[in-house]
Amino acid sequence: MLARREGVITLKVCMVSGSYPPMKDGVGDYTQQLYDALRERLGDEISLITTETELSRDAQERGIWGIVRRWNCRALGTIIKTLSTIRPDVVHIQYPAKGYRKRPEINLLPLILQLTFPRVRVVSTIHEFTNRSLLGKLRLLISIVFSDRVIIVDKWYARDIKKFWPFTARKLVHIPVGANIMPCHKHNGTEVKNWRERLGIAMEDFVMCFFGVIRAGKGIELLLEAFRVVHSRYPHTKLLFIGRIDETYFDRSIKPIINEHEFSSSILVTGSCPAEAVSQYFAISNICVLPFEDGVSTKRGSFMAALQHGLPIITTRGRFVPEGLMDRENVMLVDYG
Repeated sequence: MLARREGVITLKVCMVSGSYPPMKDGVGDYTQQLYDALRERLGDEISLITTETELSRDAQERGIWGIVRRWNCRALGTIIKTLSTIRPDVVHIQYPAKGYRKRPEINLLPLILQLTFPRVRVVSTIHEFTNRSLLGKLRLLISIVFSDRVIIVDKWYARDIKKFWPFTARKLVHIPVGANIMPCHKHNGTEVKNWRERLGIAMEDFVMCFFGVIRAGKGIELLLEAFRVVHSRYPHTKLLFIGRIDETYFDRSIKPIINEHEFSSSILVTGSCPAEAVSQYFAISNICVLPFEDGVSTKRGSFMAALQHGLPIITTRGRFVPEGLMDRENVMLVDYG
């Protein structure tokens, strides 16, 4: 099963993720970045099993198997059959992901892999833990116990996992997420001016942006209240929301706030957009504001993307501030609320 490439023995890796572009999901964006980076190193020795979409269906020449319609028991059989063809040394599972639709079957995959392919090493990346319900944490127990290694994207997950299952401590490895949106190219002043003009933003306007899914739990109401205060003092400010919209939440909770105040013309909402457009929106912004209710952490792809684009960032403290973040040196930290 070990492959020899350019005189070096390499591992054959198959990733499993419920989300992958064009699906709109931060874990899917993360998976794409990781897959592309590994493909540059491993070539055809890296593959991916993911949800069936128009893009993934036609991408098999790049090692992408878009073959799962629903992540149920039948999907597990499909995955095992496909892995028998791929014959990897390592299976790397991303959890959670939008495509799983909270079905529990994916949590059984590490156990089934250990029984079916005992020589294959299983790695699970856990993107969420502390904020999961008790039932959600118990479901993750199966994934963690039967994985050979567990990657946690937030260092402090280790503390919470050890409270439940101290014997799993040796398996845990902390690897922060990278930016899921990279700068597309170096832009100049003329391009920024043109991009601003298309949105009706003058060069003298000060643009604050928010990046991420616009839904409950992201501190959007608080951000609007703060913007109301700022806009009343500095009318040349704009607030730019970049990202997918939860329509029900937006219509019920956000539109009334915008309509209540006289700053609707100063708020712009992009909706879902490709990575290149996100990068352009970052380029026309002066500052990024991310009022996470539970605080900034190394699992926040939106924070990492803004950081990668060199934007000044105002964000919130959580229980634990990631190492390296220094208030008023490389970030501005405030308490939520």
